[in-house]
Amino acid sequence: MKVFGKTFLSVIFLSYSVYLSAQEARSRYVDSLLQVYQTQIEDSNKVNTLSLLYNAYLYNDVEKAKNYAVEELDLAREIKYEPGIAQSLYDLGGYYYYIFLLDSSRKYFHQSLSLYTELRDLSGQAKANQGLAASAYANDDYELALSLFNDNIELYKGELSDSLSLGSTYRNIAEIHLKKGNYKIALTECMKSLKILESLTDPKYIADTPIYLADTQTCLATIEGNLGNYKKSTSYYQQALKIYRDNDDKHFEARTLIDIGCNYRDLKDYEKAIDYFEKSIVLSKEIKNIDQVATSLLCQGECYTAMKQFQKAVILLEKSLSTAKKMQGTSTLVQILNQLGVTYIAYNKPNDALSYLDKAIAMADSIGTKPALRDGYLNRAKSYAMLHNYQLAYEDYQKFTAINDSIFNSTKSQQIEELRTIYDTEKKEQQIVLQDKEIAILANEAKINRLQKLLLGGSLGLSLLVVGFGFYGFRQKIKRNKVEREKVDTELAFKRKELTTHTLHLVKKNDLLADLQEKLNEIRKSSAENKSELNRLVQLIKNDHVAEKDWENFKMYFEQVHQDFDVKLRNKIDDLTNNEIRLAALMKMNLTTKEIANVLNISPESVRKARYRLRKKLKLPEDDSLSDFLFAL
Repeated sequence: MKVFGKTFLSVIFLSYSVYLSAQEARSRYVDSLLQVYQTQIEDSNKVNTLSLLYNAYLYNDVEKAKNYAVEELDLAREIKYEPGIAQSLYDLGGYYYYIFLLDSSRKYFHQSLSLYTELRDLSGQAKANQGLAASAYANDDYELALSLFNDNIELYKGELSDSLSLGSTYRNIAEIHLKKGNYKIALTECMKSLKILESLTDPKYIADTPIYLADTQTCLATIEGNLGNYKKSTSYYQQALKIYRDNDDKHFEARTLIDIGCNYRDLKDYEKAIDYFEKSIVLSKEIKNIDQVATSLLCQGECYTAMKQFQKAVILLEKSLSTAKKMQGTSTLVQILNQLGVTYIAYNKPNDALSYLDKAIAMADSIGTKPALRDGYLNRAKSYAMLHNYQLAYEDYQKFTAINDSIFNSTKSQQIEELRTIYDTEKKEQQIVLQDKEIAILANEAKINRLQKLLLGGSLGLSLLVVGFGFYGFRQKIKRNKVEREKVDTELAFKRKELTTHTLHLVKKNDLLADLQEKLNEIRKSSAENKSELNRLVQLIKNDHVAEKDWENFKMYFEQVHQDFDVKLRNKIDDLTNNEIRLAALMKMNLTTKEIANVLNISPESVRKARYRLRKKLKLPEDDSLSDFLFAL
């Protein structure tokens, strides 16, 4: 499980430069607000002070923050102060988002947006949009979140002219693409955010800029972590962590502690990871953030499972489960239930594992979370196999395979969409550049035309204009050809990526099947019970290795990248078998002997013999490499 930082909160609730520079400064700020609040009459100024107090306490004492928001709304309604009503509805939406009650959060954000729209307050509308987008993101509705954020991009670029919010919104968009697995787009959007935030010099942005920069660094850290660059990722997280601590931002300090811990967990430095998770738990309990408490406990349970300290793991995971049940979200619950199943399997307690995996599968199916459903079926298949219930084990394994294939196809479609989005964006940018140049050239030619008419007369001017347009048309043709070449290069690069992805999918699929087959063979040898049933399951798995339809798909992808490869090979020698053609294609993909053996469902020794026979048929000299020959073909 990779943790993704929920950094939208900083965008939504940093409206009043609450974060000064340190704990002491913040304390002085809050004391001054309280003194003002206690002496104010019941008017609009007091409503605004209550909103400032809400913001000041949100990340440190969330229930106190809520009380100020409720008082703010009551007073605003009593004095019929509509901007204050809209702001207090927004603040309550923020409170419910913070404690992860998303239905209530959306309700208040919608009410706030409606009132800001009536008031024609663009800044308020953008703020409420941010809140609704954050709630949509938390509820996995990424398309709605993207739509709302893109609406705000136009507002911040245009009428609002708000560079700080613009930079932060680009980072929000990056986080959505990161969650979708669109790492290239995420990195592009994140760098836009960083460039804008680092260039801010306006004094009105000075107080908030460090926090927003920290959020962008967190996003970059998460991208690097997902790409396996843990050292670089941890460096970004540490920079962000310092800023959060300096600004007394306990929520994101706790969140970043989890993310750093996850990096150390993935590096198998479990002791250091557990220390970071423990620090996050202490801080999250202090600010009453149960979502982060549940996540930290889950991550600790994963570490203790990997360390084979199963009793500690179970205790922590049960605590995580009871904590998560207090929230509305179910995705964290599914993760915890699946991890309890994994832990009990490693603990050699398959019956206990089944009780949790049954719940995980039912819950994942109800909310349509395919990765969690896939993991649930695979883990339950292992539990059934441990209990010698091989029929149910195989049925679950078949379900796992079907969902895994579906996820693979979805991922492939997503990659296609990502590349298409990148290409379309670049194409639009190129068109804009060309249009700008066209306007500049035409304007320049108009000046030349006027000058030529003045100096040389109409006839000579017309001739020069024709020449000028001819030269301009030639240059535009060159540019169009360049765009077309780039399009072809982009499509070919995508086809290569698609072929590689499909080939690795075949290798992974057969790795899993071979592993399950090996385990069933071991059980078959050690137990005489149900021997005929075991033999049948082993044969079914053997038959489920790369089927003819898989080869047809592979051949389609392969021919798109390496056109006429089999024709060229048969021109060298015409009596090659289909299996030899397949071997040659897999070698051209630069697969190892072991990977080729897995795909062809034969032993590595058989692969070596097949390579020798192919080499002999091609009559290659001893000093010539078969691989080099195929790469050059």
